[in-house]
Amino acid sequence: MIAVPTLKILLASVRVYSDADAFRRDEFGRREHLEMKPLHDELYQMAISLKLATALVVMQRRRQSSVLQATFTLARKRPRWHPANPSPSKNDLLIAPVTAFARSWVGLRLSVEKSPKDFSLWHDDPALVFEPVPGVFMCRTACVGHEGEVLYFAYRKEREWQAALERYAIPLIGEGDGSYRKRIPTPGKFAE
Repeated sequence: MIAVPTLKILLASVRVYSDADAFRRDEFGRREHLEMKPLHDELYQMAISLKLATALVVMQRRRQSSVLQATFTLARKRPRWHPANPSPSKNDLLIAPVTAFARSWVGLRLSVEKSPKDFSLWHDDPALVFEPVPGVFMCRTACVGHEGEVLYFAYRKEREWQAALERYAIPLIGEGDGSYRKRIPTPGKFAE
């Protein structure tokens, strides 16, 4: 059973930030596909270091790395949507607690991206989530890799996190329940 008062309070207070142009650019200003700006690595790590996320979810793509196989478990088979991308998927959603990769986002990325050469964890739509109550998952970060967009969610009393997002100049795109549900139709669940 979902703790409705907890969800209502979180959804009423949520602030949604988005970098809709998150791809890194080369010296000529061209976007480097599936390479995100370094600030997103820093913000993902900060969310983990501030203990604002308890788990990471990713989509299982056609080439699964051995690190993902060893670290992640199945969260949902072929979800109709997931935290980072609200479109139907032919892939499964995987989950790992942040402790499974020693709370190091960059360490996980480096170990996963060693092989195959063209593999990028950003392409797997990584989303950091937390559980305000057991079994109820709320988004903290979400990357829509193929579109080059990264979303961040700040809730009440998270002044340090909100200040970091503003310091990195991540634009605020909305506040409250409606802004959250625009991206994640069923708060508290990974998929339907």
